[in-house]
Amino acid sequence: MAGSTPNERTSSEAEARYRALFDSMDEAVAVNEAVFDAHGELVDCIVLDVNPAFEVHAPYQAAETVGQRVTRLGWVSPERLRSWGRAHVSAAQPARFEYFHKPSGRWFSVLVTPIVDGRFFTIFSNVTERKRVEADLLDSETLLSSLIATMSEGVVMEDADARILACNPAAERILGLTAEQIMGRSSFDPRWRAVHEDGTPFRGEDHPTVTTLRTGEPQHDVTMGVHKPDGNLTWISTNSQPIYHPGDDGLKGVVASFHDITARKRVEEELRRKQAMLARTENIAHIGSWEWHVDTDTVTWSDELFRIFQLAPGDGAPSFAEQSRLYHPEDTERLRALVDDAVRSGTPYEIELRVIRKDGEMRVCLARAVAEMGPDGRARYLVGSLQDITERKRSEEAIHQLAFYDPLTGLPNRRMLQDRLHTAIVDSARSGRFGALLMLDLDHFKTINDTGGHPLGDHLLQDVAHRLRRGLREGDAVARLGGDEFVVILEELGGQSEEAAIQARTIAEKIRLDLSQPYSLQGKECHSTVSIGISLFQAGSENIQDLLQQGDLALYKAKAAGRNTTSFYEPAMQAALEQRFSLEADLRQALKLHQLQLYHQIQVDVTGRPFGAEALLRWQHPERGFVTPDHFIPLAEESGLILPIGLWVLETACAQLKAWAGNPATCDLTLAVNVSARQFRQADFVAAVESIIQASGACPSRLKLELTESVAMDDFEDSVTKMNALRLLGVHFSMDDFGTGHSSLSNLKRLPLSQVKIDRSFVRDIASDPNDAAIVNTIIAMGRTMGLQVIAEGVETEEQQDFLRRHHCDAFQGYLIGRPVPADELEKQIDAFARR
Repeated sequence: MAGSTPNERTSSEAEARYRALFDSMDEAVAVNEAVFDAHGELVDCIVLDVNPAFEVHAPYQAAETVGQRVTRLGWVSPERLRSWGRAHVSAAQPARFEYFHKPSGRWFSVLVTPIVDGRFFTIFSNVTERKRVEADLLDSETLLSSLIATMSEGVVMEDADARILACNPAAERILGLTAEQIMGRSSFDPRWRAVHEDGTPFRGEDHPTVTTLRTGEPQHDVTMGVHKPDGNLTWISTNSQPIYHPGDDGLKGVVASFHDITARKRVEEELRRKQAMLARTENIAHIGSWEWHVDTDTVTWSDELFRIFQLAPGDGAPSFAEQSRLYHPEDTERLRALVDDAVRSGTPYEIELRVIRKDGEMRVCLARAVAEMGPDGRARYLVGSLQDITERKRSEEAIHQLAFYDPLTGLPNRRMLQDRLHTAIVDSARSGRFGALLMLDLDHFKTINDTGGHPLGDHLLQDVAHRLRRGLREGDAVARLGGDEFVVILEELGGQSEEAAIQARTIAEKIRLDLSQPYSLQGKECHSTVSIGISLFQAGSENIQDLLQQGDLALYKAKAAGRNTTSFYEPAMQAALEQRFSLEADLRQALKLHQLQLYHQIQVDVTGRPFGAEALLRWQHPERGFVTPDHFIPLAEESGLILPIGLWVLETACAQLKAWAGNPATCDLTLAVNVSARQFRQADFVAAVESIIQASGACPSRLKLELTESVAMDDFEDSVTKMNALRLLGVHFSMDDFGTGHSSLSNLKRLPLSQVKIDRSFVRDIASDPNDAAIVNTIIAMGRTMGLQVIAEGVETEEQQDFLRRHHCDAFQGYLIGRPVPADELEKQIDAFARR
């Protein structure tokens, strides 16, 4: 995927700032969207969002509020809302009203502030105390003093000349002055440097206190800015209430209350900026919006939607029924079914559609819609968006093609073969019929390459691939392992081994004879033969690695027999596997006998600064010596030993993090731990990790769990749930071997990842293989677009690291940086880096 544009990044940053400010406000705040009738009158508002303080201070729960209309919630009557809309909407003026919430017995002051595009802030303030104070002021100034001292709002009492006689602690805090500095001042003293919302200074006659003293009328929700002694501007919303002498109508003074709305003002400004930014970037994001009034079948489109379809806005939006001609016929029925369901039951939908533009070009778009339901339970409106995702889909397809198909022959590569072979084994177990794996190797291919040159060899491999595809039955598969090695998977053979063996040999002989026919290469006739090894499988009794090994053994037998022949895997070949069983038996004792060790490979950022390490398992056998992970990790996975070993690795890693925390040189290091598929799928995995972290005392934010794409995508929803639970604890996640799986961008963005790791198979030939270079470039671009750190593993040469640096890879790991070493050796490496 292409990198994000500056506008998109700015919009994202603005939205993040807006959300942070919105969530941090102490007041209960809701964001509402206006609902207008056909005459343009305000008839209702829908609650779009509430902040965390809403459930604390407002008499409602978020779940029962978001998506509801304010008239149904009882915040304001429809008549009052219409009246306010006529008076204030066009002028974008705020309005304040108060109401009594009977279930809670509390008074609430509700401030409705227009923002942009028909959206409003609704701020709830619990004014129960204020109402009580106002009621009691006429009888007891002593009660007033005791009450206002505990209020979160600032309160001042002023005499008939607007001199401040008393103030509460909240007023001192909000104004940044002591009580001695406040009392005695006039409320319109120029030293306050009070300003209106437009920045103009308050004059005496327009000050709310002066207005109350002059008219005897209370003033509500007057917004003003007051400069503190340090020069900072604090925005307050103030209310002034007249105080009368008992027994007559003479004004005794004014009590004014106010609260700090600086954070709210910032959120309002951020929302305005966000709305403006979204409007400017709509064309760049290629997102169009629409609204359909179901009863009248009237449709409105945004300008971007007309651009997506290449239609003229002057012609008006087509009706919902007419829009079917704009989509690929195969997508129309699916869309119609989703729309019908949304109208009937209010179910939102999301679907990828092929849009046919006016010039005939077909674009892929992501369509989303939500319904607004009427009292009869049917949708009154559908509101949705359409985003052009053609380029994103092309990027996904390009990555898939590069990662899973051989660029020379177009055949599936080893990665794709393993998935297809797994499917074939499962299908065989389900049907009870045999399948067969044919391992093919061209005889004397090196001689052809050496004498005719690599172009001649490449042409031969392409012709071989063509003949293999041409000669296979429907349902069979062929892949290129690399070099001159090919694999054919045969399915749906006989249910008896003898019958299946005859069928497999017949097909193999047909392939052998076909590939032995002369080739015309670069105008010359060329001859080549092939050796074939055959291994049968059924009922899932063999795993993929065992089956490939059996095929290799059979192929070796065919070559040893003189080449240009076929050979079956036989039980006698099993002797080569006995070593494997012996190794598994020793592995069962390795953990108990403390033979396993945890090594660490350093990770550095683009500046060369170490920031972490990956924990790598090592096995020191007393007789076999050093056993490489490639030999015993697959055994551990297959045997189930990976579960106790995986727990030991996590416990050891967390203990190491705790030890590092006490060393200034290592206290900031993160430690990445690989998690196997079997371990991650355990129901108690989250609880086990949490228990290990608590027992060790390690900082969870220093622990990074590495998952492969295949692990994360298998039972995706379960993966998301577990990862989110651990992320709440502080644990980070890295996607290992990124680019070798089948994940889509829509799934990846739901995973709480902080890092993606480029697989070493792509890094190895990055400087010489254009396909690997293209894959790496795409992965880096995708990672940066998604805001993830990108680290490359297997970096072994300066040339590889230079390439990765040039293409903005964030971090590196490999032998060039440092080999895996015990913890004490790693600390020495860290010291060496620090001295550079």
